[in-house]
Amino acid sequence: MGYLINQFLSKTTNKRNDEYGGSLENRTRFAKEIVAEIKKSVGKDYPVIFRMSGDDFINEGLKIDESIEIARILETYGVDAFNVSPGWHESRIPIMLMVIPRTAYVFLSQRVKSCVKIPVIASVRINDLKLAEEIIDNEQADIVSIGRPLIVDPELPNKYKNKQFDDIRTCIACNQGCFDSLLNFKSVSCTYNAMAGHEGEYKITEAARPKKVMVVGGGPAGMEAARVLALRGHRVTLYEKEDRLGGQLRYAFIPPGREEVRNIITYLERQIVKLRVNVITGREVNYQLLKEEHPDSVVVATGGRPILLDIPGIHGPNVCTATSILEERFPVGMDVVIIGGGTVGCEVALHVAKQGAMKPDVACFLLKHKVVDAKDVVEYTSKGNKNVTILEMKKKVGGGFGISTRWVIMNELRDSGVNEITDIKVKKIIDNGYGAGKNGRGVVYEMDGTEHFIKADTIIIAVGYSPNNELQKQIEGKFSEVYYIGDCVKVRTALEAVHEGFKVALKI
Repeated sequence: MGYLINQFLSKTTNKRNDEYGGSLENRTRFAKEIVAEIKKSVGKDYPVIFRMSGDDFINEGLKIDESIEIARILETYGVDAFNVSPGWHESRIPIMLMVIPRTAYVFLSQRVKSCVKIPVIASVRINDLKLAEEIIDNEQADIVSIGRPLIVDPELPNKYKNKQFDDIRTCIACNQGCFDSLLNFKSVSCTYNAMAGHEGEYKITEAARPKKVMVVGGGPAGMEAARVLALRGHRVTLYEKEDRLGGQLRYAFIPPGREEVRNIITYLERQIVKLRVNVITGREVNYQLLKEEHPDSVVVATGGRPILLDIPGIHGPNVCTATSILEERFPVGMDVVIIGGGTVGCEVALHVAKQGAMKPDVACFLLKHKVVDAKDVVEYTSKGNKNVTILEMKKKVGGGFGISTRWVIMNELRDSGVNEITDIKVKKIIDNGYGAGKNGRGVVYEMDGTEHFIKADTIIIAVGYSPNNELQKQIEGKFSEVYYIGDCVKVRTALEAVHEGFKVALKI
């Protein structure tokens, strides 16, 4: 993956002019010496697995054909198996993110396997053991390695073997708790396995006295709290004012490349059903209902609500929220302005910008029959026919994304033709019908002390969320045991919401 041995193998980093650089024979010398010395120390019966890059995905880096030659050479030196991975972390091609289709890089292990006689291991973005079985059955690899899926669910192999499919947490490749934590010099955790990294600290034990617990809010925090409370033997009722569970996560998996997020909702819903949590949807909880139900404990997880700017024209007929667009409850015009360039703003921008873009299966068909050139496919599949602009008050957009993710989102915005105007202040929204200049429909914003106008027939508000604390105002001081978790306290990430739900359930 671009480290010491691979740095000798790759022309990108190996600039030596001695016996360790230059020709392939020389560049493999360091690896050959290491393998030979290991085999000498451990004996011929001790397996030595060599992790190798199938393709570096960088200029002058190893390509698959040269990697195959390296594999052939090292096989003769006693390597017992090859673990084939894609790219370097320095590559500008995504390696570990959810935007990567599952099994996207298995072709690398398949190529190596076809050219050597020892076992080959496939890796990266294989988060489903059914897919792993298919890879082996199709002889694309002899073994499949998984990493992050075992962080989110250490019992994954056993659950799959025992056909406990509904109990499996599927890795969503968000990198929030694992890879991004490492890049920020923090310990490894997981978005929806709060015990990851804390196995010796947290124990889900039976409650000393089962209680009647009302959980208000069916987002990630409330659902996780209900799950763990039920595991501990409490009598749990989960209320959600909408007609379905999921909270803000219901919108998070809609933008392109975010489909894996749905796995969080799927897992929690299945567990809640299995644990016989009483789920009541379509009903908003107030003080009167709590008084009538008289629970022993209340967990408030009412989430957040979209922030609306206090500017003229905010309630105009062509103004809507990001959630309205994601749920297709609002028509989208040709000229679209998104106010707010955080995570939600960027994702809804991609969602809108790709409307009308060529579908991947169509692109594949046209490429196969040489109707289009490969160089044009990125534009055809990334960009639809809408003009999309993000207005952001900060100096850059996408500030809420993790280190491993932001650069990919920025590239996607660029490829999709999304315009970014930053370091501005939105002054007002005007709607004088369709026309030219300031007589038309659009947004007035201030930049460097000067007002500018941008036309828009659809204006999407995506400036974030604020805590929904209405229930807290009603019940403050009126019940003996009330806990507030998730976005109703402070708007944060799904990871923090799930972890708070988990922790509060251990307290009750």
